[in-house]
Amino acid sequence: MMQLYNALREKISGVDFHRLWPGFKPFKFALYDEKNVYFGENVFAKDERFIGNTAIIYNDEHIAIWDAGRSPVDNLDIFAAKIIHEMFHAFQNLNKEKRWADEIAGLNYNYARDNLNIKYKENEWLKALHDNFTAKKFERFLALREYRRKHFAGEFEYETKIESIEGIANYVELMALKQLNSDKYLKAVDVIKSELVDIGNLIPIRKICYHTGALLLLICNENNIPFFHHIGETEKTVFELLAREITAVEIDIENSAEIDALIRNYRNRNENLLNNFLNNHPCRLEGEYKIYGFDPMNTVKHENYLYCRHFLAYIDNGEVKFVRKQCAAEVDERFNMRALYW
Repeated sequence: MMQLYNALREKISGVDFHRLWPGFKPFKFALYDEKNVYFGENVFAKDERFIGNTAIIYNDEHIAIWDAGRSPVDNLDIFAAKIIHEMFHAFQNLNKEKRWADEIAGLNYNYARDNLNIKYKENEWLKALHDNFTAKKFERFLALREYRRKHFAGEFEYETKIESIEGIANYVELMALKQLNSDKYLKAVDVIKSELVDIGNLIPIRKICYHTGALLLLICNENNIPFFHHIGETEKTVFELLAREITAVEIDIENSAEIDALIRNYRNRNENLLNNFLNNHPCRLEGEYKIYGFDPMNTVKHENYLYCRHFLAYIDNGEVKFVRKQCAAEVDERFNMRALYW
């Protein structure tokens, strides 16, 4: 693991961070597995601060972390770019980024057919913009988004905030990869464009926002549309910064049977998943507890229950406690946990 750490550190040292985002500089990073953390020249036992691939504060310092045990990456250039993605989250945290999405709103996201049909059209137009950009097409794309913002405000706000956090970090990751390996970069962009127009990727919505946010900034970068801004100095999302004087376009919504089936299957799958889990796992805890954290990419909500694939953290008498396994939680209308099953 230390050999991998040093190889990544050497790769990252060759990247010009200022070209990625103004003011962005390298941060320290740690790799870890189930037992140990590898940080600089040090190896020490893993503790509860190291969870997921993200940025944390360690010894009063913002650092990037990566779970190399659960999330191995075969290619060193791609791995280095992903570490830089997490470094950008450290940069956002250090600069007091203000646009974090409400992940509870994400769990309550309304997968309405009209919303998703327009969202899919947006994705098609965004891909087409990268293939063949014109200023007129770009304005039309922003106007279509403005229409959805007017009619599905809560869902749209969640998406554009994810774009402004994860989408920018994903853009930075791509631009780092471009410096490290141009062929891998081109392939990564092709994958993003392909996944954008795969209807199955509309649910859950969070992941596709990484792609829409990154591709939107790539389009701006390639066509000299200003988008750079100082992280922490604005509450405006990337969309709001780009669409200052855009009027919503009125459209006829074409409903897709495939999207209807996607929504229906998603709801049925979550219902069956939770019913099966609750029927086969006892209640371990009852009371009223504040939920402290969960993995938004691997947590679903059905009615008043959450299913967490990786972990759930909650507060018990002022102490943060973790369940580091599949679990389910009953929540009330204020999103307090009332019962926990595993």
